[in-house]
Amino acid sequence: MRLLLLGFLLVHTGCVTVQWNQVNIDEPVRQEDFAQIEVGRDDLGRCLEILGAPTLIENFDGDEQFALLWTWLNRAGWGFSVSTGRFSSFGSFRYSSATENLKAVRLLFDSDLSLLAKQQGMLSGLSRRHASR
Repeated sequence: MRLLLLGFLLVHTGCVTVQWNQVNIDEPVRQEDFAQIEVGRDDLGRCLEILGAPTLIENFDGDEQFALLWTWLNRAGWGFSVSTGRFSSFGSFRYSSATENLKAVRLLFDSDLSLLAKQQGMLSGLSRRHASR
């Protein structure tokens, strides 16, 4: 009964919006391109030739190693918002599942610009700066 009353009050005293969201950030790295890159064979120049400019750069171990990351997001999902604005008090709430974690490809290089490792996954798992805390 309380939930019904709350729903009635929200609908009649404010605004409830349900929406479909689509978010596209950058272009995904093509799997065929990522598969062309070989650890121990390729260097920085070859990797940039294949993948283009990275989104992020990270330095490690006193600048002896660095990583390049390519990130992207292509996601859609439902969202909703609730707001009230009657009289002199205002409030709102918004939720959307469309802006979840970015996908990423990470290439690790040494100071000689040789490729040491390649990984792909979610940005929070690949980047030290963006790791979830």
